[in-house]
Amino acid sequence: MRPISSHRPLFKLVTIAGAAFGLAVVMSSGALAAPAPVAPPDQLATPPRVAPLDLNQQPGTLPARLLTPTLRAAVDRFTGEHPGAVVRWDRFGGSPDVAYGFASAPSAAAPEAAARDFLAAHADLFGAVDGATLVLDADRSGPALGGYLLRFDQVHRGVPVADAGFGVVLDGEKRVRAVSGPYYRDVAIDTTPSLASAAAVERAAANLTAFARPQPPQALAGGGLVIDDENFHLSLQG
Repeated sequence: MRPISSHRPLFKLVTIAGAAFGLAVVMSSGALAAPAPVAPPDQLATPPRVAPLDLNQQPGTLPARLLTPTLRAAVDRFTGEHPGAVVRWDRFGGSPDVAYGFASAPSAAAPEAAARDFLAAHADLFGAVDGATLVLDADRSGPALGGYLLRFDQVHRGVPVADAGFGVVLDGEKRVRAVSGPYYRDVAIDTTPSLASAAAVERAAANLTAFARPQPPQALAGGGLVIDDENFHLSLQG
């Protein structure tokens, strides 16, 4: 089974982290970031510190999950709790493409737990109502910039959603400083296989018959068509 496809590569995480920790210096001095200008109701403004290019909002891409009044209220609640916070909405994913310019309360929990607690507390904004849809990518997470950078991959019924999830920036006190996405809200794709594994192998073997070539017996000993469940493909071993 292949990952569910999305429309673009994800995560400007190091860039966002740099911006977040730069803002942390400003906030610690007592000054707050200038408020974002008023934006149309279905799209939040893009401040200069975030690259304006968002492939999900280019011509030809369907804006499937606009900023509804309910979601706009969630944004307003978040920015009310964190004056100076900047949120840019992803109209295809239905969640923030980036949120920064804020600091959550310090946490005594481990970095992963602190990040999950924050996302759960703001599930109305970020969309991850079910924490089981987020899987920590340990290979792309760890200490950085005096704090932590964490990558959570989105899954739907056990199937990875390509290039979807969250990047979370935490400082040394495990306060969340920035979140990048998007997380695809309300995914409802049926992941039930149309073929059982054995039937898929049988069909693939039948299709390969047309390409059969004589092979010496020793080349075929112990070989065959093998299902790679982890990487969702078949391989021929011999």
